[in-house]
Amino acid sequence: MNNTDLALLVLRVAVGVVISMHGFMKLGWVGKGGSPAGTAGWFESYLGFKPGIFWAWVSILAEALGGILVAIGLGGPFPAAAVAGTSSS
Repeated sequence: MNNTDLALLVLRVAVGVVISMHGFMKLGWVGKGGSPAGTAGWFESYLGFKPGIFWAWVSILAEALGGILVAIGLGGPFPAAAVAGTSSS
């Protein structure tokens, strides 16, 4: 393993953990009191996505599961694409 490989490993793990914690925060598992219902309200009122609860769960699952898969290096580009797709929410 050379320095580039090590740097990419550290970057992948760090980004994956941060993104998955954001998904867990929307579930209310980490941090101060997030919830799927609160996320759904934000999706409907601010972004205009209806039904908000569906899009909230899409965002939560993409961030939580996608972040974990990115961190452990499974799934190739698909978890990274899911994380990138929800990066504005």
